[in-house]
Formats: sequence, C-alpha cells, structure tokens
Amino acid sequence: VDRAMSFLGVLPLLVVNSSAGFGVPCTPGLSLQWSSADSLTLLQGGYFANATTARYTRLPDAAKPVVRPAIWSLAQNSAGLAVAFSSNSSAIWVDYNLTSASLGMVHMPATGVSGVDLWALDPGTSTWRWTGTSAPSSTNVCQRLLQLAPAGTPGAVHPTKYLLYFPLYNGVTSMKIGVPYGASLTPIGPGGDCGLGLHKRPVVWYGSSITQGACASKPGDAYTNAVARGLGRPVVNFGFSGNCLYEPEVIQFLLEIDAAVYVVDCNPNSESHGYEYVHTRARALVQAMAATRPNATIVLASGTKEGPVWLEGTTTTHSNGTAALKQAYDELLEHKPPGITLKFVDADAIYAQPDPSPFWEMTVMGTHPSSLGMERFTAFWTPILRSVLEP
Repeated sequence: VDRAMSFLGVLPLLVVNSSAGFGVPCTPGLSLQWSSADSLTLLQGGYFANATTARYTRLPDAAKPVVRPAIWSLAQNSAGLAVAFSSNSSAIWVDYNLTSASLGMVHMPATGVSGVDLWALDPGTSTWRWTGTSAPSSTNVCQRLLQLAPAGTPGAVHPTKYLLYFPLYNGVTSMKIGVPYGASLTPIGPGGDCGLGLHKRPVVWYGSSITQGACASKPGDAYTNAVARGLGRPVVNFGFSGNCLYEPEVIQFLLEIDAAVYVVDCNPNSESHGYEYVHTRARALVQAMAATRPNATIVLASGTKEGPVWLEGTTTTHSNGTAALKQAYDELLEHKPPGITLKFVDADAIYAQPDPSPFWEMTVMGTHPSSLGMERFTAFWTPILRSVLEP
C-alpha cells in the first residue's frame, strides 16, 4: 500500500456493518445519550478560546474590526476543526446545526462543504482510518455515522478512539455526539492522545481555498487534516478562500499562536496581482512576522499550476508569481535575523509525484484538488514539514 494512501485512510475499514448505510437520519423515537462536542477534546482550534463569542470560529473577536469582511466571514467556517473522543459504543450519531443553508457548491459536494467526517484509530495498526460521513440536506443534520458489526463477526474491527472533523466551508453553531444509553463517551487527553500530538506546538497554515479544503469530498481528506495525522501534530487551518493576500492585518492574529512552523501559502490568490505585488508583500509580511516572533520557523510556499497549462507557454501568471516569491525569499534569506529559520517550497512538485499523471486528473476543473489531489498534497508536505520540525 502506498505510504501516502495511509495518511488519507482511503482503504475501507472492516468496521461498519455493510447493510447499515450512511447518512441514516435520526428518528423521533430515537433514544440516545448526547454529549456536546464542547465537552470533548477540541483539535486544531480553540487557540483563541478566551477571546471568542462563537465556539467554532477560527479568529478571535478582536479581528472583526481589523480584517476585511471577507476574511471575517470565512473565519466563521469550521475548516480544520475536529474533536477527539473515546467510546465503547457500537453506534455513533451526530446532531449539529450549520450557519448557512448553502450546503454545497457547483464543484464541491455537500459532504465536504457541510458534512462531518468520523475517523477511528485502527487498534491493529495504530493508524487513523475513515469510518463515515454525514450527508447534509438541511441546516440541522442528525444522522448515524457508524454502526459496528456485531461482536464475534469474523474479521470485524471494533475501535474505541475517534476523530470527528468539522465542515470545511460552512459554520457550526452546535455539535452533539450521541451513543446508546450505557455506552461511554469521554475526551481524549494529552496523557493518551493516540499520536495526535495534543501537547505539541502546532503548524499554523495561512493559505487559500485549497488550504481551506477545496475540493475534498469529505473533511478528513483536506490536506491540512491529513498532514496533521501524518505528523502526529495539530495543523491549524487558516485557509481563506480567494483571500490569502499576504495581509499583516491577518497574520498578526495568527502570530498569537506559538507555532512550531508558520506556513505562508498565499500565492494562489496573490500571483494574479503581478510580480511586484507578490515580491513586495511577501517580503514585508515575513519581516513583520520576524519582528513579532524573532525565533519563528517560516515556510514560504508557491502555489500549484491551474487551468490548461499545456496551452499557455512557459511564462505565465503562475510562473511569474513563483519567481517573485523566490526573489523575496532570496533577499529575506540574505538579511534575516539570526533566530529566524526560513524555507522556500516550490509546490509545483506536488503533482510531479508519486507518478507523472497529468495534474488535472487530480483536480476539480483544473484548479482545486479532489480527494485524490489532496493525497498528493499530503504525500508532498508531510516529509517536508517533518524535516523542518525534526532537522
């Protein structure tokens, strides 16, 4: 099995009763004990917990009058958030409320935009693997995500550790997990975090729509979530679809988090503004970051190609943007403060491995990665970040 495939967990689990199906709705007579996600272990979020009115927002309240309205609106999407818990239940249900009735997009299904995604720790291999995804049809979603096979079923697996990933392009006002009466449901703590790295400093990722999760078919496939599983360390998702523009007004709040690595991945949204825009703004942003966090590790990432590039020739908006970012990096490297670690990553290599298949086969409409494309992002970024974190 390809190493990267295990990060996304695309192999089916022998966990779910094949006759159970997914998206099974709650019924009026359903008798379950419900626990709020607030009582469980929040992953890759909560860093502004004492400075937010909403529980599942990605920026503190103080950001609202500072950042552009588009940024603030996108920050209410729950991309990257997850809760971890333990349970001995034979079935797991979810009941949550969304902030927007726009459940899906023309190029991204409702399962990725507004769905939640349940993963389990395989007790035989200690790897996280997918078990079930909700299928939203309204702003209130109450569905069964998991039905284990009966005890004693040959070959069946019965996990007890779970991750529930939140929607990528919608917001959540409330989230409850339900199990039958008598079953346990408890948080996963740092003492037994199942390789999630709850005690570790996170990776903070400032990026575009691809970082936010477009166009994964389900939230757990989004590459920031998959990279976090691969690294065993939280990756905090600050993807702002169409709006990553090297803004100091945004980065100042991200720098409030004491991150092990800050990834700046704005070129997909910025390169259309021209060479000088990317060069000047990227350089100024890193200088501002170094002033605030003089011992930071910063990764500057170029974007991936998009569109029918085989028609476009060698000098394109994308190639110019990459060249501008590389020039900014070279200049920053020459004059960087001694405590700063700086790395440049050319993301064009993402679709050059692990095979030479045309990149549009791994994207939706030639731009945003599908879940297969997300696997390529994961396979590319995980070893790079591991080398930065563990030189």
